[in-house]
Amino acid sequence: MAWACGGDDTAGGTGGSGGNTADTDSSAGGQGATSGSSGASDAGGHSGGGIDASSGGQGASGGSSGSGGDAGACLPAYGTFKAGNWPSGCWRPHSDASPFNQRIPANPKLVANSAAMVARMLRDAPQASMGFSWNLTATSDWGFPTYFPESTDPVLTVHCTKISCQPSFEGAQIRIPAKALPSLDVDGHMIVIDQSTNLEYDMWQAKMPGTSGGTVNCSVGAATRIDGDGVVGGGVAAGWGAMAGVIRAQELQAGVINHALSIVLRCGKQNAHVCPARTDTDTTCVGLGDTDDDTPPMGTRFQWAMSDDPIAALQVPDWKKSIFTAMAHFGMYYRDNGGSPNWGVTTESTVMYLSLGFPDPLSAFMQAAGVKKDPNGMYYIDLTAGVDWATYPRVIDPCVSQGTC
Repeated sequence: MAWACGGDDTAGGTGGSGGNTADTDSSAGGQGATSGSSGASDAGGHSGGGIDASSGGQGASGGSSGSGGDAGACLPAYGTFKAGNWPSGCWRPHSDASPFNQRIPANPKLVANSAAMVARMLRDAPQASMGFSWNLTATSDWGFPTYFPESTDPVLTVHCTKISCQPSFEGAQIRIPAKALPSLDVDGHMIVIDQSTNLEYDMWQAKMPGTSGGTVNCSVGAATRIDGDGVVGGGVAAGWGAMAGVIRAQELQAGVINHALSIVLRCGKQNAHVCPARTDTDTTCVGLGDTDDDTPPMGTRFQWAMSDDPIAALQVPDWKKSIFTAMAHFGMYYRDNGGSPNWGVTTESTVMYLSLGFPDPLSAFMQAAGVKKDPNGMYYIDLTAGVDWATYPRVIDPCVSQGTC
């Protein structure tokens, strides 16, 4: 099935390619989305070796996607999510047709410079990590708090202060829990999912009004359908829906992650993006005083090319194996930039629990797993130790995600 790079339509918003600047992270310098693939990653590559994508329990059909799914197979059912009744590990956002929910086939086509691009990524940031806060005073909380409002929550108006937002987003009135907070870092991410309309509202640098009503200001905001493909969105540099690729506490608890991961790299290729990204890299390696050689364009899909049995044999905890299995089955999409020496996978923010007065399941899980917290209010999880990052990563040609090769 061929898939359109521009994504499916948002609610009265800017569907298809072309979009508007509301779909960009303002840290990208306000670049609007463009159609197609500018500066694609060396098309005409070769086919990679196959991995056993059929074994194990990580099939795309294993979870309940978007607003649909069999409620008997995945409880609690979508439509009943709220504070204290969180989505379970089998739920995932967006449709089964979403590029973030599509498994990588055996023997996928690779970009021609796959090995060189992986080597460059590891040179720029050799350590893979995952991190999140364990209190409400941390300033390095780069996760994504997601809220599922109830009918009794206050109605707030959303307003973009820095970049002109989607017509479907600007001025929208949505319910948000009164005590909800954005992430605690300078990004101030916040996601609100309205289950009555199936709309996901993504905000970057959100500021709550601090009262039971009023206006939520954000630098960038966009709406996308939670039951759509998740490509047309906002609040992240790649321009897709912010929920796409986020690891949740319940998935780690279940030991199964049924979707691709979103990753943050140190820097990327200038003037370039590939599907499903809709905007160019906001922090280029050239801009950091380095070369542009073999740098990944925004939207690049990496894969951990290892089959299930070798992953099961890795000398790492089982919950880490679930992350590597997701990397193998669904891949990792480059969606934003962060600092060296680490590159990281994206998680939800514990703020979504703590701000509403609920126990934080991410911290509880890590404590039970023996992971130590640092004194600055953060957990940092090393995904590098015990695995061979020099051998197994590879870069999938964008045509695989689009279903055109």
